[in-house]
Amino acid sequence: MSTPKTGCLVLEGDSLTKSSEVDNPFTCPISNDESGGVDCTDAFYKCAPKLTCPNYHLQDCKVKYYLPEKDVMPSGDYCSAYLSAWPAHMTGKIVRSIRKPKSSGIPKHHGYDDEFASNAAKPQFLEQLEAHLRKELQTLDMSKPKIQEVKLQAYREVFEYFIEDLKTYKPLLAAIKNEYELTLAYMEDQIRELQPLKAMMFTTVEQCNQKIMAIYEQESLELKTLKDEKLDLLKQIDKSMETKNTLREQVAKLQTELQIQYKKYRDEYDARRLLLSDINNLRAQQEESKPSELQADIVEDTVKLNLALKVTRQDLTMLQVELNTMKAEYGDVIPRREFEILEKNYNELHEKHEHIQKDHNQIKVEYSTLLEVHKYITIQRDKLLLEIEQFKTSASVSGAIVPAESQEPSQIMHEIEKKETEDLEEFEGLGTGEDVLLFLRHDGLVKNTQMSRKDIVSVVMEIWKEKIQADEESGIRSNFAEFFNSFLQKKYGDLTVQWAYNIYYGCRHCQDDDYINIFFRILNGTVSLCFRVP
Repeated sequence: MSTPKTGCLVLEGDSLTKSSEVDNPFTCPISNDESGGVDCTDAFYKCAPKLTCPNYHLQDCKVKYYLPEKDVMPSGDYCSAYLSAWPAHMTGKIVRSIRKPKSSGIPKHHGYDDEFASNAAKPQFLEQLEAHLRKELQTLDMSKPKIQEVKLQAYREVFEYFIEDLKTYKPLLAAIKNEYELTLAYMEDQIRELQPLKAMMFTTVEQCNQKIMAIYEQESLELKTLKDEKLDLLKQIDKSMETKNTLREQVAKLQTELQIQYKKYRDEYDARRLLLSDINNLRAQQEESKPSELQADIVEDTVKLNLALKVTRQDLTMLQVELNTMKAEYGDVIPRREFEILEKNYNELHEKHEHIQKDHNQIKVEYSTLLEVHKYITIQRDKLLLEIEQFKTSASVSGAIVPAESQEPSQIMHEIEKKETEDLEEFEGLGTGEDVLLFLRHDGLVKNTQMSRKDIVSVVMEIWKEKIQADEESGIRSNFAEFFNSFLQKKYGDLTVQWAYNIYYGCRHCQDDDYINIFFRILNGTVSLCFRVP
């Protein structure tokens, strides 16, 4: 199929460039040289549109696209002998209904099998394009790698030839194709950049798997070694238990034998003493009956008696030594039942003693604290009574609003101070001297946030909770004023001074609450930290 040579217009920015004339209508008319530019010929400039040519622009785009002039369009003589009646012959539906494809083992190509399997007549130009596409796809080997790129090249050639034939929509289709080509190239670059990362990922995964397998093997060996050691230790324990039982049986057997031998020894000793007594009796009888024979046997009897006496003394010495040894070994031994009862009683008495000692120490500390509190309260009471007496003497008519007999002196003073501070919008700083509490050292004015009793109680509970937790973690009881200052700095940051003054004066006004009163006194340092309401 022969076609005239045509030029291809491509939109780049707001200008039109040209491509070289091509003899093959199915190859890409745009070819880039080594310098990155576009290979152009002089014939293109003859076809370039003038400013007076008709133009158009897309919606939401300010770029103008110029249509070619009439003398640039092909004359159409090459196809004057053919008159296409398409789509006048289409009396039915243009889009065929989707049919279920028949299963076959033959590989199918997009745009080749079912897409062109139609008996309806088509334009000659469309048939030529389809024929060329079928020819190109049939020559491809689907088993080769990167077959999709080769198929895309075949479709690209057919689409370029299609663009060349449509002179009116050529700039727009060329621009669209160019954008698709740029996007495809960009995606290929992205894929190419991701290839090293993919290889690195596979390498990393392989290394991690190897490390995991090595760790697993090492742990398996260690586990096996530990199991073997456990079995050896269990065997040693069994052997030790067997040895212990054997030794215990031997000791019991030896004790039994010792008792038997001792009983035999006592029997022999008693029998010997009886025998000696009988001998002495017989000898006395013989002396009485035969006085004459006694003189003859005196020497012989004396030798025998000396030998018997010597043997008896040796036996007595051995028995005495053995008796002393047994007394030394078993003199301090008592029955095990009595020992366990005494040990149990001792432990109970020891625990009771420790508990009583702790209670005694705690009561002693609380007693000293109560003495200090009582002393301080007595001094404050005397001062307040003196101030009340002075206030009664110098009070004006308005003093009848708060009768002194109906309230306690301390309550009257608290209410007076509370009314004075409630009207204040700002507190005045107490200075930075050493006589001022650590958390109240500030020069200038501090905003009064008018904290309620509920807010003060919640803050005090939170402070006690953090203090107890900090002391348990450190194991040392820290200074309460320093902990209070660090707690406010940690929680409120730049507003530490404001919260410190509001909490301090709030506790000062709510001293009718025992919980807040004790906290305020501990904060001032007038009460020991151990005297605390839990």
